[in-house]
Amino acid sequence: MKKVFKIITAVSILFLLSCGEQSPDSDKNGLNFPRSTPAPDAEGNPAYSDAELQELGDDVRDVEEAVNKIVAKVMFKKQLYRRMGDRCLELGWHREAYRYYSESLAINNNDETVHYKAAVACASFHKQNLPLEDSVLNYDRAVIHYKKAVEIRPKYQEALTGLATLYHFELSRPLEAMELLHEIRVGDRPTPQLLMTRAAVSRFFLKFRQGNGADFPGSSGLLKKVNNSRGAAGLGPGGWGLLAAEDYQTVIDRFGSVEIAEIQEIVGTASRLLQTLNGSATAD
Repeated sequence: MKKVFKIITAVSILFLLSCGEQSPDSDKNGLNFPRSTPAPDAEGNPAYSDAELQELGDDVRDVEEAVNKIVAKVMFKKQLYRRMGDRCLELGWHREAYRYYSESLAINNNDETVHYKAAVACASFHKQNLPLEDSVLNYDRAVIHYKKAVEIRPKYQEALTGLATLYHFELSRPLEAMELLHEIRVGDRPTPQLLMTRAAVSRFFLKFRQGNGADFPGSSGLLKKVNNSRGAAGLGPGGWGLLAAEDYQTVIDRFGSVEIAEIQEIVGTASRLLQTLNGSATAD
């Protein structure tokens, strides 16, 4: 009886959805529905004959097939918009890329990769079109998409790195940048881009203190939090330099055999930090 109930429920819903200009006993896909409900049986359920149940079952299977085709078309459109966005992004057509990514997100707003790429399109458009006039493709919109990507996948390293880079290098918000990155551990297999961005923020805090004789506002408390999360408790203000050197050294150790454009600069920077900052940290 449960099977009969499910069939009746499915067909009833589809019948209601199909109502409109078409005839009362068929929907626009040509699926036939009974004109009237049979009298109830002893249990109060419509007493369909075996032939009627078979017909209803066939209709349900037809509807399922039609629904599957619709879903396939929708998913195809989503992937098509995403691929078009990717191609435009490769060509540097950031406005067009963002339009396609927006179309894809209109179909599925929980795709973290599309949010990440939409953020890249916004940030790239903003940076290349300064002074920026009225446009939705700006850093603020990029932040929204980066945050959404991280909300969907909390340790999405590309999105974390993109947002931290935007915070530190473009929006002068280094504290927020470090808050995003400091909890990524070695066990998370951090990317070289994330490590280099985190090291750059650490170096900024160190240079600020060296140049101003005081810590960057809020960085002292943040250093304690970073030390605890990375197992380096007890480092003084010079610890920002040691933490930067540690990240650079990790890049060298893990990716030194890989050809990346910044490797020579990384090696040089790490060497200088390791040579000059140990003493500074010890003195602090």
